[in-house]
Amino acid sequence: MKNTITTNKSNQPRITNSSKNRVGMMALIAFFVCSFAVSASAGSWTLVDTSPSGSSMFGIRVGSGELWGRDISGNAYQYNSTTNTLEMVTTSPTLIQLTVGQGKSVWALDNSSTNNIYYYDFTTKAFVNVPGYLTTIGAGAEGVWGVNSASGHAYVYNTSTKNFEDPPHGEPSEFFESISVGAYGIGPWGLDSAGNAWLFNTRTGYFDETNGVLASICVGNGEAWGITSAGTVWMYDPTPESWIQPDTSARLTQISLGGDSNVYGVNSSGQVYRFNPNPKILRFQLVSPQPPEAIHVIRSGGAGVFALAASGNVYKFN
Repeated sequence: MKNTITTNKSNQPRITNSSKNRVGMMALIAFFVCSFAVSASAGSWTLVDTSPSGSSMFGIRVGSGELWGRDISGNAYQYNSTTNTLEMVTTSPTLIQLTVGQGKSVWALDNSSTNNIYYYDFTTKAFVNVPGYLTTIGAGAEGVWGVNSASGHAYVYNTSTKNFEDPPHGEPSEFFESISVGAYGIGPWGLDSAGNAWLFNTRTGYFDETNGVLASICVGNGEAWGITSAGTVWMYDPTPESWIQPDTSARLTQISLGGDSNVYGVNSSGQVYRFNPNPKILRFQLVSPQPPEAIHVIRSGGAGVFALAASGNVYKFN
């Protein structure tokens, strides 16, 4: 049985004309998403090599066609699928955050006090500084977005002016802490300082508040999933425009979406799960076999499914 998440705020979620405009498109997305059924079929895990040899990854990101990593020193690495190797591409700037979007879209923040913004130039093979300062950055088919948590403001990259600017019609008075971007229907998702989930509606230019109170959100091609501070897992259902709990037994620490219904998660023990959307199952099932060691982060996308172990090793799921 699916549960519906409730808000811990005294006021009710906003119902606006902009949210009503979403129903048609999102209901269509839901129809196609629910038409597919997958299982946690058996596969294999392959260790990804690193160059220089022995480099350990501190973070990995997967986009529509690219896998990138960064080590604890802030160096960036690009995945070479031919050699199955994460190859160091630059030692400058020193990165604290990396995001990979649609196609050749790689963005980063450095570890300075102002969190400078960079994009990777595949021609010059270097990170290029962009005006502005952000604490969180996300990229996807819906563009490149960022948040400055000091002010709580969200920004979107304008490809014409080459600057990060306020989104159309501004934003709510809430302070945003993070933003997640995918190819989801009509816009990215933001979490405010209270954990309330907001969907940016590209048709109207407004952020619409939903009834979700979450610790993190992950956005895929056609779905949005979230995890609460207690580890419960929720999915946004576009038909009632509400967050629901497909698997009430699931307790995860991190989640990642690739294609529609291609949802992976990791629990506190480092085990990897995959969601089975078959109406008769609707459960996160253990992936078989499990990776050779406990996993800290799972990432899935067009480039494949990759897992980062606490040791810094990266594995590809085949």
